[in-house]
Amino acid sequence: ETVATMRVALHLASLFIGMIFALLGHFRAAVALSYLPYPVVAGFLAMVGAAIMKGAVLLLLPKDGGSSLPLVFGIALAGSSTVAKAAGMPGNLASVLAIVVSIISFWTWVYWSGRDTTSLRQDGWLFPQEAEAVAPFAIWSTVEWQHVSWMHVMPDSSSLMLALVACINRALTITGIEAAVGDSSYSIDDEMRATGVATSVAGLVGGISMNPSSGMSSLCKEGCEGDTRMAFYAAIISTTSFIGLWVSGVPLTNYLPRFMLGGLLMMNGIGMVVDWAWYVRRRIQRQSLVMIYLMLAFSLYKNLISGVMLGLLIALVLTNARFARLEVLKYHVSGMHFRSSMVYSPAQRNILAKNGDRTQVVGLTGFLFEGVAIYLSKYLREVVRGSEELETLVLDFFGCQGLNDSACAHLVKVNRLCASDGVTLRFVNLHPEDMALLKSWNIKEFPESMGTALGEAERAILADFNEPVEAP
Repeated sequence: ETVATMRVALHLASLFIGMIFALLGHFRAAVALSYLPYPVVAGFLAMVGAAIMKGAVLLLLPKDGGSSLPLVFGIALAGSSTVAKAAGMPGNLASVLAIVVSIISFWTWVYWSGRDTTSLRQDGWLFPQEAEAVAPFAIWSTVEWQHVSWMHVMPDSSSLMLALVACINRALTITGIEAAVGDSSYSIDDEMRATGVATSVAGLVGGISMNPSSGMSSLCKEGCEGDTRMAFYAAIISTTSFIGLWVSGVPLTNYLPRFMLGGLLMMNGIGMVVDWAWYVRRRIQRQSLVMIYLMLAFSLYKNLISGVMLGLLIALVLTNARFARLEVLKYHVSGMHFRSSMVYSPAQRNILAKNGDRTQVVGLTGFLFEGVAIYLSKYLREVVRGSEELETLVLDFFGCQGLNDSACAHLVKVNRLCASDGVTLRFVNLHPEDMALLKSWNIKEFPESMGTALGEAERAILADFNEPVEAP
């Protein structure tokens, strides 16, 4: 029952996750990941490379008294290929030579030593479980359907988190492929949709979901040397080979030595780590490089998704800290230099000139959000507390491009401080959407214009000196 349920669930899961990918691509949801910071994408690719290397080592570790020589040969194979590539040999040539030399050398040694496959599996040279030939669609014809537990086949609510992780992983990988080999940008949503359809088809015909590889894509680009026609032929040959293996059902893993597969995985992983954790240092800032290394270390300690979450958290903090240093103040003047258009008598003008400091006007620019809002709030508090004669504070939003809830929260605190100190705070030249947002935070009074706000302040000053002026 367990085996039958597991086989059906595995392939139905491929079908369902493929449908999710396709829907995300259809509704243009995957393109949101294009806005991820470059260090996060680079760190993700480095983490994938490290995970591949770690998996290769675990694959080659001796089991049940097996020989450690496959691990040594795998490391030697990956190391020699990496050195050859660093010396100038094309990566595709180094990979092909590694495969051909490994297979020929291994089976030549097996022939001359007279070893049989049983002893080779016991010593770890071949995979311990001998694979059997499987015909196409055999997954559906050989399942004992009466033993399938359908309650456990269908995904439950706890699987939604795994589906989300898979979606993030798939979209990040596609983004990484674009970053690694894309000379011009392409649609991540289209790639996501195509991958989803392919994964669903694989689940239907009896396969399991696969992931596009940025490492293999980079290798393909290097081998094709920018020739799109050659890249097309490479994709056709690769696809034909996979379809041929599927149709024939040949148990290929029975003939491939473990150290060769492990060495190739190490080679691919080393290439990705070197490209995205070492060479990348030439074109990014030091703090971005530190972020990549932290993501890499944390992913090895925990897991891949934890590394991505750490990278996003660090990127969010750094972005807020960096933008908090942006200049948000466009100008700061007093009522001595900024007047309304109202006409006053010489005596009234003299009063306003001498008491202009009672009115302060602060012009804002840029977008107000968490980082800059903290700085602005601190600055306005200093203005209120440092000006003993201040009666009216006007904030001019004419050059402001917008604000968010965090900025509103800080402005509300400033408004409360002004109210407790007897200072009138006015917001002018707001966009209708920003005005509606501030109203939702219980800020109700908005003068029609800068002139209106200044006129109110000037009339209040003149009233204190027994020079009342009627409102227009």
